Amino acid sequence: NLSPWTNIHSGMSNSLLHYPHKKQCELDRIGRKEIAGFHPEIWRIPKIDPNSLVEKKVLKEGGPSRVCVVENQEGHNLVLKSYKPTRRFDIRDFFGHSKAIRSLLSAEAIQRRGFQAASPFAAWSKPAKGSFLLMEKMDKLPKLQDYLDSIDFALQTLCLSALAKWTKAFHGCGVWHRDLKPSNVLVDEQPSAALSFVILDHDRNRFLETNVPRSKAIRDLAALYGGFPDSLSPKCRLTFLEAYCDENSSSSFWESWVRPIEKLANQRRHKRNQLPLPQLDKP
Repeated sequence: NLSPWTNIHSGMSNSLLHYPHKKQCELDRIGRKEIAGFHPEIWRIPKIDPNSLVEKKVLKEGGPSRVCVVENQEGHNLVLKSYKPTRRFDIRDFFGHSKAIRSLLSAEAIQRRGFQAASPFAAWSKPAKGSFLLMEKMDKLPKLQDYLDSIDFALQTLCLSALAKWTKAFHGCGVWHRDLKPSNVLVDEQPSAALSFVILDHDRNRFLETNVPRSKAIRDLAALYGGFPDSLSPKCRLTFLEAYCDENSSSSFWESWVRPIEKLANQRRHKRNQLPLPQLDKP
């Protein structure tokens, strides 16, 4: 029964849909101006002592970052993401361009454009310790790949169509994520039976004064495409690309979109020691 999904939407505020790109970028620059001093801190909640946070559960360990659930003195659960230092003295952290501060400002920029992101509460850095981002804990929202694995073919098709339209709107607002893999997208089923998406991981985001061009858009699409569950059918994968491009038969669709996305997706999979995806059959 597909009726509960009649109201699938992108999770984007209609009032911000046509807000000029240039004006949005001006607001982004205003946000960056509040950064001052060495190892600056940004707090969107009353400042607390980071040492008062009690670690409750590790969500991600290893690589360039560490993510854990922490509890504050009021007993509320938050998420703390720690970005490890790349060297003993990182000039980016020193002057306020740490990954944590970039992530906080990017998450706010995404929210200003009407998309959902985990709300950032604070960002700071410490000499030789890296930088730290404190943010909202998104309770019980599954990651996209887990959600796709849990539903049947018909709902997968609808979900991927909604995801494609959401991604198209995302790029239409000039947002280039640069790491839009399924593990960085949460699925939020609204009480109204609509479907929305929540974006994670913002330290690489870029905000353009134009729509995201094809050369950049296919990188985001390839990250999604290559990260979908291996069990996903070729038809579902094609549905995603068709819905994004709003076409499926022209030679330009296949040569300008499908084949480059397949190539980039398999390059990403190769780096992760994953088997390549078979090429889609052109009708």
